[in-house]
Amino acid sequence: VYTPGYAISADAMEQNGISAREKNGQEAVAVWDGQEDAISMALNAVSALLQRHVPDPLVIGRIEVGTESNVDMAKSIKSYIMDLMPKQHVNVEGVDVCYGATSALLNTLAWSRETGRYGIIVATDTADTDIQDSAWRGASAVAMLVGPCPWNEIHPERSSCFKNTHDFLKPRNCSQTTPHMKTKESMNHYLDALDSTVNQMRNDHAIDPSS
Repeated sequence: VYTPGYAISADAMEQNGISAREKNGQEAVAVWDGQEDAISMALNAVSALLQRHVPDPLVIGRIEVGTESNVDMAKSIKSYIMDLMPKQHVNVEGVDVCYGATSALLNTLAWSRETGRYGIIVATDTADTDIQDSAWRGASAVAMLVGPCPWNEIHPERSSCFKNTHDFLKPRNCSQTTPHMKTKESMNHYLDALDSTVNQMRNDHAIDPSS
């Protein structure tokens, strides 16, 4: 896990009229400085993963990134992460996926089960907002190693809930930095999706997630 070294405390936000502790139960929100972005955070997380758990980077056959915060509109964050691999090691599958690290994880799990090789999943995002909405701000990156004989096994049974809702919108050329949000409606969509997937797991796989 990599999180920037800067944060705005909930007390500071509350003193400036921004609901944080009372409304969201926050202690602080992470913020990044002018020398950081989603790419640099991903590089920091993957670098730590390699140093601690991957003595030989040549065993890595796939790197996939889940993000909504790419900085370079011409190429993927995965391209930058390749700088951490040995120069001759170019046989590495994967790219960025927009709908988050869950997709990257499922894709890489399927690939690992098929090939028996190791892959890396990276989740990295910077949530930028206008000042008055700083309680919604945040920044972090996580790198995960996937492969045979895992410490924690993820079983293949799964269910999904994917719908087009209109509770969250961030147009590319909008002058407002904060996404246009319907916060209560958005939370209701999340809870409905959670109920849907739990019921599908029971009906399709005879699995009770609560157990």
